[in-house]
Amino acid sequence: MSERKFAQGLIRPGSAALMRETVSQAVRESEVMTKPKQVEPLDYETFVLKNRNVLEGDSDRDMLVFPNDDIQLKKMPRRFRTTKSTVPPSDNVSGLFVRECLKSYSSNWSVLHWKYEPYSGSYAQLPRSDIPEELIPQVYEVDIEHDAKEDESALKRTMSRTVTKAGYLYLTPDRQQESGRINISVKSMKKRFFYLKQQVDTSYVLEYHKDDKKLEAKGIIYLDSLVDVVKNPKRGKFAFELRMQERALTLSADSEQDADSWMTILRRVLEVERRVSTAVSYSSFEENIPSAGRSESLHESLRQSRNPELQKYACETERSIREARQEGRQRLYKLYRHEMQKNERLEDEEEPKVDFYGERFGMRLLIKCEDLTFRLLVSLPHGDKHTVCQVEPYFTTLALYDIREECKISEDFHFDINDPRVRDMIPKDIQMAPEMLNANGKMDRSQPDIGSLDEEWLQFRNQALFSVMRPHPEIYLVVRIEKVLHGSLTQSMEPYVNKNNDTRLGLKVHRQMSGVCQRLGHYRMPLAWAARPLLKPFTQEIDTYSEFTTIYRQDQATLTDADLIKYLGYLKQKRVDKLSKLQSIPGSIQLTIEPLTPNLPNCLTPSLVPVRPFPEPPTNPVTYEVQEFLPESTSSYPYTSYMNNLYVYPLHLKYDTQKSFTKARNIACVIEFRDSDSPDATPLKCIYGRPGMPAFVRTASAAVLHHCTAPPMYEEVKVALPLQLHERHHILFRFYHVSCESPKASIKKRENVETAVGYAWIPIVKNGVVTVDEQNIFVAQDLPPGYLTSDPQGFGKGYAGPIIKWIDNTKALLRVYLRLVSTVYTKDVHLQKFFAHCEKMDPAAEAIDNSETCNVLKKADLKTLVDRAVNTGEFQRQLANCVKVLHAVEIGTFTKFLLPVLNQLFRLLAMDVNEDVAQNVIRLLIHVVHGIHATGKADILHAYVKYVFITTTGSITGKTIHEELARNLTVALRPANADLILINNLLGHSAFFFDIIIKSMAQHLMGSDRMKLPRTERFPTDFQFRVQTLVQAIVQHIISKYKENGTETHSANVGLANFIKRCFTFMDRNFVLKLVNLYMEKFSPGGSKVLYEYKFEFLRIVCAYEHYVALNLPMVRPNAIRNIKEFYHEFTLSDDFRKHHFLSGLLLVELKYAMREYRDTRKLAIGVLRNQLAKHAFDDRYASRRQQSKVVSLYLPFLGIVLENVNRLILQQPPQMTSSHSSAIFANGDVSSVVDLSHISMPSTPQR
Repeated sequence: MSERKFAQGLIRPGSAALMRETVSQAVRESEVMTKPKQVEPLDYETFVLKNRNVLEGDSDRDMLVFPNDDIQLKKMPRRFRTTKSTVPPSDNVSGLFVRECLKSYSSNWSVLHWKYEPYSGSYAQLPRSDIPEELIPQVYEVDIEHDAKEDESALKRTMSRTVTKAGYLYLTPDRQQESGRINISVKSMKKRFFYLKQQVDTSYVLEYHKDDKKLEAKGIIYLDSLVDVVKNPKRGKFAFELRMQERALTLSADSEQDADSWMTILRRVLEVERRVSTAVSYSSFEENIPSAGRSESLHESLRQSRNPELQKYACETERSIREARQEGRQRLYKLYRHEMQKNERLEDEEEPKVDFYGERFGMRLLIKCEDLTFRLLVSLPHGDKHTVCQVEPYFTTLALYDIREECKISEDFHFDINDPRVRDMIPKDIQMAPEMLNANGKMDRSQPDIGSLDEEWLQFRNQALFSVMRPHPEIYLVVRIEKVLHGSLTQSMEPYVNKNNDTRLGLKVHRQMSGVCQRLGHYRMPLAWAARPLLKPFTQEIDTYSEFTTIYRQDQATLTDADLIKYLGYLKQKRVDKLSKLQSIPGSIQLTIEPLTPNLPNCLTPSLVPVRPFPEPPTNPVTYEVQEFLPESTSSYPYTSYMNNLYVYPLHLKYDTQKSFTKARNIACVIEFRDSDSPDATPLKCIYGRPGMPAFVRTASAAVLHHCTAPPMYEEVKVALPLQLHERHHILFRFYHVSCESPKASIKKRENVETAVGYAWIPIVKNGVVTVDEQNIFVAQDLPPGYLTSDPQGFGKGYAGPIIKWIDNTKALLRVYLRLVSTVYTKDVHLQKFFAHCEKMDPAAEAIDNSETCNVLKKADLKTLVDRAVNTGEFQRQLANCVKVLHAVEIGTFTKFLLPVLNQLFRLLAMDVNEDVAQNVIRLLIHVVHGIHATGKADILHAYVKYVFITTTGSITGKTIHEELARNLTVALRPANADLILINNLLGHSAFFFDIIIKSMAQHLMGSDRMKLPRTERFPTDFQFRVQTLVQAIVQHIISKYKENGTETHSANVGLANFIKRCFTFMDRNFVLKLVNLYMEKFSPGGSKVLYEYKFEFLRIVCAYEHYVALNLPMVRPNAIRNIKEFYHEFTLSDDFRKHHFLSGLLLVELKYAMREYRDTRKLAIGVLRNQLAKHAFDDRYASRRQQSKVVSLYLPFLGIVLENVNRLILQQPPQMTSSHSSAIFANGDVSSVVDLSHISMPSTPQR
């Protein structure tokens, strides 16, 4: 049914509020649309120069003049967790990438120390905060109401002031006191709550109540007649007696401590009463002496009064009263501190805490390998008696596997828990036979330096330190067990699984293996494996159970890591049907797993570098840190120390179809690392040795499978790569057929043991990049000199290498996997190519290599060729392309090599490059910074700026990094740039580039001694123009993109504010103040709430500058005020006031215009000013009254602003205020925050 016409004209509920809001909006628009007048700041540098004598001679010089020690450039020594630096000498190292990596791992930190930085934050971040946590409530007589509840609370407060001691005591009833009974039990005594109180006349009384909650006293004991306080053990164990002048009173406590406490304080009361009575007697004696002309004043009579309040009043003076008023008096802003902190967001002001770069570890576990025991044992003599031990030596390996990621996550830890009698079964000459065979008698400089470490102490280790960056229950601890090569695996396993526990069987096997060890002691074969979870299921707790209960026989068909991970999955799923196919061996493995304890002594890194603390000589067994293998997808952190290891994994040799060798069944794969293919070349001594071997050896071999022509392999060979790699460094694989049968001749000849059946090799460096990952390579029948120059698929015209016979018609028969763990070499082709091009721009970076294994000819005219090449457009185009393709590099790789990459990119800006190269460098820097932020590692960028970055100046061009950054960042922000993603990323991370500019400016000024020059001469005019243009571009994007890119524009606004704040320290202050003016003039009145938030946030940060007061010149200008009319300008926002006190005037002007805006805007503006005043109140640099008055002079026009807008701050109908309401008012910084002010009209005159 349609409404009637007159009903439609009625005012609906809520329409009145809508009408008021419409009128209010119209009034607001009519008042606010006027833009604040822009006033140019005073020429600060000229003013300071002209009035230097006045400023220097002022009594408050420190708050008027900028300090000279504001900033310092410090070199902080680098701290290593090892006893020495891991970086080797690098004097003759070629390769820019390697040199930059080594430099970044050994250079000291370069830090800018801002002395007054603690004063550059908010009021809550000041260094000296003497603000009490709780404010004592003030109670006045007029506030005490005369109802029962208030009387009770008032009585409690009064008692709390007069009570000296309170507690429960047992009181003897009066009738028992009078009867003189001696044996009085505690049960017959009454438990009462006693108060020891001092009355107005200074005398003391004991009041006792029924309990501590009752206020009505049951009785009072006056202590002015107290004579003595003594113990009375006859009345009770903890009883004591109060002896009065007329009677004695017995009290008892619950404990001896309470009884002693009461007796002590009562004796003190007795002494006080005696002194008072003596003084009163003497005073009364004097009063009775007649004295002619004696007169007493009122104060003298009050001093002689026994009332303490009257005595206190008599001693008061004007000065004492004034001082008493200041005692415990809190400053105004301290009353609101807690409420302000609750409602203010201070996280944007707080600079992130930045720590040094350091090596990062996950969960660290110390694993000790205790024992390996099979059922097959033998009794051998040990001194005067026989003891049971193993029948043969075992070679054991420990590693971690992640079945969730299906990969191995740690290197192999080889440990030795053999009995010394069994260990000696392998002769030393047999064990070291490969080493002695390849030794050339010369001093081998290829062995890494192990310092003063004892080789024998390193040989036999049984404890290791594992690190797990991402722990979870699907990580397994796997032990592999090997034995000396002896026939087939089935034949060797029979004695171990034999159920007949006969000691003669163990002795028989022991004697048999003694002969085998004499002949094949350096060859191994797989025996068994065992596994168990590292953590408890569904938790992150370490499973400290120390025993492997099940040991599985190693099957020849399931040797690889992939097969092992498959069976680990069966273990997790408890697939009995699958595990039942595995044969178990009776035995056990004992391990001790525990969390790492701090300061573990005698520990070595994976590169055998001692870790602090490391007592010498060693006091503990050696502990090895096991290298953790992190998947590529795992988040990484920057490298901070030198490491250069290569892990070689021969996986499979397919020899089942070859026809070149008749005997190629028991195949042993021997791995060597060489630096030449000449006939007299020998393997380098850089392979990490197993237990019982030296720290570094020349060869390593994989386990041998009996009668297997296509053996799978699982061996891990760890190689310490040389610092300087070249094209001739390669890995050589030698294959031998090992004869397991004993020779028939009585003399055992070594030539009957092994026969060469093939050779293969992999060059380590190809096109300047280290070879990694899985590869299939060819196998040759022989090894002629110069074999590295051969190419199985490139034989043809122009080939000058040796003729090589390849096995099986040039098929790739060997599958190998290489894993590089290096902090100086990268497997990324693009990154290596970029540094190679950059190296050509520096003539000093010519290739240098003085090693014996590499002969590199030096070009005499290299500098000329480099200059000629760099200046060509073709070189610049190639360099630009090299920078472009770096976008294809994974962020994880950039993160690992963050220090050398960023150093080189910033250095490239200062070199002689064209605009195309410079713009590509800027785009790449933005890409890298954004990618690192996306992975949640913004802290490493902050650490780079604070500790690592060092500015450079182009040797030829004279360019500086801060100048080029200012110029190229402006170009990247031009509207013509169609890459919106690039612009948004730059806005979001502009703070990083601003921080780089600031640090480059500081280092440039201090390094060139330009800090001593006047500020107007420190930087060229074109740099100031570039900074101004950059600020304009940033502000323009903030205003135009705040709606669709709120996060990015907010970050840009904060970064710009901090940048301008830091520019006050180095640049012409008048120029920086103009930058502030430039920022403010871009904002129009009546804009969005977000823009108002940006503007006041900018003002808050800039006004938080540590020398804000000095920048505003808080002084009466000389010869400026001659009459009262001119003095009036100091109390109003006149142009003259704003010109001389620019920042404070700007803040007040913006507050004045914000008062005409909506409530949220008013609240925001008032909050900024309130926080600024609070900071001044808490700043200990301006604590004196004279200094505070000078600071207040900067805000005198605020009184006029309050009077003009009193109608917007005072409620027409104030609600009934409570304590919570009042705290909310002060917390929000706006009285109108308590109620809705939309109904309040805005008259032109303030309401009275």
